[in-house]
Amino acid sequence: MILKDHLRHASSDEFLLTAWGLYQFWKGRIDLAGRAVRLNPTAVKLRRESRFVIPPWEIVGLLTVYLEAYDNLTDSRLKPKHLNVSNWDTIVGLINTYRDITNRQSMDGIDKDTKSLLEMMPRIMLQQFSWQTGHDAPRFMIRGTFINYCPEARAVFKSRYGLDAETFFTVSIALAEHFSKVPHLTNLNFLSSIGITGADVKKYLKIVSLTVKNASKAAKSDGAATVRGLDFRVSRVFDYPIFRIGDDIRFAYICPFPELLIYRATYFIYFDIMGATDSSYAKPVRKMARDAKGAMDKRFELYCLELAQRSIPAPISSRGDFTYGQVGFQKHTTDLLVHTHNRVSIAAECKSKKMNISVRLSPRPVRDNLEQLDDLAKGIVQLWKFYRDLNSGAVIGDGTTWTAADDFVGTLITLEEWADHNPVFTEECFRRANEMNDATVGSDDFVDEADRAPVCIISATEYENMLHEIRPECLPEYLSGFSKYQRAFDATGFSPLHLKKGSPEGKHPLAEKLHEFLPVVPALHQHGLLLGRQT
Repeated sequence: MILKDHLRHASSDEFLLTAWGLYQFWKGRIDLAGRAVRLNPTAVKLRRESRFVIPPWEIVGLLTVYLEAYDNLTDSRLKPKHLNVSNWDTIVGLINTYRDITNRQSMDGIDKDTKSLLEMMPRIMLQQFSWQTGHDAPRFMIRGTFINYCPEARAVFKSRYGLDAETFFTVSIALAEHFSKVPHLTNLNFLSSIGITGADVKKYLKIVSLTVKNASKAAKSDGAATVRGLDFRVSRVFDYPIFRIGDDIRFAYICPFPELLIYRATYFIYFDIMGATDSSYAKPVRKMARDAKGAMDKRFELYCLELAQRSIPAPISSRGDFTYGQVGFQKHTTDLLVHTHNRVSIAAECKSKKMNISVRLSPRPVRDNLEQLDDLAKGIVQLWKFYRDLNSGAVIGDGTTWTAADDFVGTLITLEEWADHNPVFTEECFRRANEMNDATVGSDDFVDEADRAPVCIISATEYENMLHEIRPECLPEYLSGFSKYQRAFDATGFSPLHLKKGSPEGKHPLAEKLHEFLPVVPALHQHGLLLGRQT
């Protein structure tokens, strides 16, 4: 492969430093980039005038291919020819070659029809998704910690790794700050000022780091089970964002992409917990992990509720679920209700299940992800049933009869970031929901067509953006418009410009609550380690 020929003889430390320099270049930190990549005037000119930018997911892809191509460079017979990182045109050529290869591979093995292409979106956009959702680091950190750092999850993490989750989070944020300015780490005692020992840092690095040589072996092992293109194999860079260079006491650690440490410490905690449900773990640990998953589900519901309560002012209110109906036949409302007095305008269900990596990498993620798809379809039916009960006057709680507002809309909030813009996935969800409902014809569970309210499927990111940008009184109109867009997928898209706030506040509504559910945050603030911001 041409790309491997470019990379095969680049030394690991030089290439990792190049990746770090390109990351800094992408962030606009030209001075920092120059420490690792000797940029000539043409490079800076390209950045400032033509806006030529190498996005981080392409650098991640290059590093993934590098791990595939890596050889034991201590063998003198190889006579390595180092990559000339001082020549900008070499890097441009490398990026262009990478783009050409991945563009062809992303289309490999799929049918040439529009529906197949749309279904492929999770595979095609996997790395872009990871960076787009992680780019707004404070918001991403708040969501991930709120949901995934509940006591049950922290207990599983400690049982699996022998390290407190709070320590893991603290070191991740501190190192993200460190590596945003300096590519190397050699002093394991640099966090001693806040009581974190070098031994704890060493445990942390064992979880999130690999030697380049071992990463190469792991990448090749992953690839052996995958017939798709290199770009869509499990990335060592996301699993292990820190690389160790050298095999003796003089080793150093390099982190090419500091933001991936935040990603690893927030989003990936979910997979740490789910990994403990594997049969290779003892029964007590597996039970702890299942309990933690249930607690994380509840935390997601609470997160969505508190975000609404802090974002939507009176006279509109938000509340969690409650039971209604006769004793012995009681039902639960949906997870979240947005209402004015007793009239419900938005009823939401919160679904926190994430697909595993093998589904994300599949060329047919929809049909390979039927379990989660059915989970969302059941949520749609549940919203229809609740709307029917509102219309019939059956929803009575706290002495109040609840009714549906004229602009009522149902909403499924999911942690799958790509779901709200994938027409094949949403179409299949609604098709399956109608199929489930039709199977109950003749029973009390069946919902007539008139009671099948409009339902919108949105990601947590879209939900946050909506609360941040859309005027509160316009939220039902926004969700209804998004629902119509999802069902028809008009090529013109959905434009909510007329519904937006004049000047949305920039601060996350739950920013002040971080210390309540993650006690290490005050210490990070005190020592100026929280995302590089001094207090």
